[in-house]
Amino acid sequence: MRVTPQRLAILDALRASRQHPTVEEIHEMVRADHPAISLNTIYKSLDTFEGVGLVHRFVIGDRASYRYDFDTRGHIHHYCRQCGKVSDIHTEDFGAVAESIRGAVPGECLEVDQIDVHLVGLCSECVDARRENA
Repeated sequence: MRVTPQRLAILDALRASRQHPTVEEIHEMVRADHPAISLNTIYKSLDTFEGVGLVHRFVIGDRASYRYDFDTRGHIHHYCRQCGKVSDIHTEDFGAVAESIRGAVPGECLEVDQIDVHLVGLCSECVDARRENA
């Protein structure tokens, strides 16, 4: 993989963001320092990064847009259905889950490379706001 200033800027934007940005949001972040960078460059770079395991791509919530996560360790994503915030929940039990799935389908030996768990509900700010308005 070639290292370019644009690719470094994309990785830096992802590393700095805890909001699991979409391609368009990453494009906006990177354009501040690289005004000529195209959306196509962002897409291609993210595909390359995902291919080598630098980022994790997933879909969550009511939008069909991919989101990107710089944290590639196994963890759960919580999506707030009201404000759209995505939060990380880390747990150490993914190995046990993967092992239990191995024999879950009779006659099949399933191999698990990745587990994506997405919870949908309300974040604490939206819960608090709902209580205040009740």
